[in-house]
Amino acid sequence: MNYSNHDELLDRMKPYGCVLKSYLSNHTPMVVEALAAMDAADEAIEWFDKNEDTILPKPPSQAPIQAEQWRDHLGDHSRFSDWVDFFHAEISENGWQLCTQRWVARLSEGFISAACHGVIRVGHAVRALTVAETEARLRELSYALASWCVSYLTVADVESQQGPFNGESLIRNLPLLDSSLRENDGSITRAIEQLHHAPRILSTCNELSIEHPTQDLLAIAKVAAGVFLNNAKTPLGAIVFTHGITGTAASLHLTSLLTEDEQRTIAAYTFQAILALHAVYAEKPLVDYQPDKVPTPEASRDAAISHGDDHAIKLTEACLLFYRLTDDEIFLAAADLGRDLIPTT
Repeated sequence: MNYSNHDELLDRMKPYGCVLKSYLSNHTPMVVEALAAMDAADEAIEWFDKNEDTILPKPPSQAPIQAEQWRDHLGDHSRFSDWVDFFHAEISENGWQLCTQRWVARLSEGFISAACHGVIRVGHAVRALTVAETEARLRELSYALASWCVSYLTVADVESQQGPFNGESLIRNLPLLDSSLRENDGSITRAIEQLHHAPRILSTCNELSIEHPTQDLLAIAKVAAGVFLNNAKTPLGAIVFTHGITGTAASLHLTSLLTEDEQRTIAAYTFQAILALHAVYAEKPLVDYQPDKVPTPEASRDAAISHGDDHAIKLTEACLLFYRLTDDEIFLAAADLGRDLIPTT
């Protein structure tokens, strides 16, 4: 890890919101943190220099968010700056750890918000803070939590069971959304909303069993990598299924701040996101995937930095994290396939 330039870059991001000029999610704070985690501090500056002009400024403040009325302002992008101010005040009063715990617990049901980018940005912000608590990193946490709030979207409640993890078998036997109901040419968020027409698919999550949440997140990550390798056939497919892996990494970064019940909840909603992406975009049921020859972790890291695409960088960094924790080459294979499919920048 090398965070020597991280605060400088976060200071440069201060004027910007959570949306790009394309109206897609602003990935820049997540990418530069992923590069720092891969010991690529100088490359993070070069990457940001190249991409800074793609970000929209944050909207003007409107009115303070009242603590007792916070639910009323979820899902409203125009309130981004108000949420930033709200979280800045709460972090100042209660500390970043307690603030994060409280709001991750409140927002976990909206894990899928903005194709998981809300929780992913929070995960990156928290990891940087665990390295060093600085003004810039505290500010980025307030921006990250605000981005989750303004993009907030839920799919369905999940009531997981306590028991040995069974997520892989649930995914293998998952019915897929009928092709006649699919309209997948728009955003990932709109595609996921199609599952409201298929409640039987969504109810599968209520069959999920989780025994040891942190350990089971590693199993969930392997499911996400299998879903990726089975279904990523095009650049769009690679981008879609990247979010299952990077979203799981975000959950893992957050677990140390959560109670065991809260860990179980976020693990369940992490799995729901992977299940939803598979049900909406997959063309066939999940099958075993045996990686062929894969690059070394060092080669994978270097290839991601050279590649330059935001999704490819974040995917590779998350896969390297899971490879270090599991020694499972499925993660190196997923990162390699993603870089092959996603166009370079």
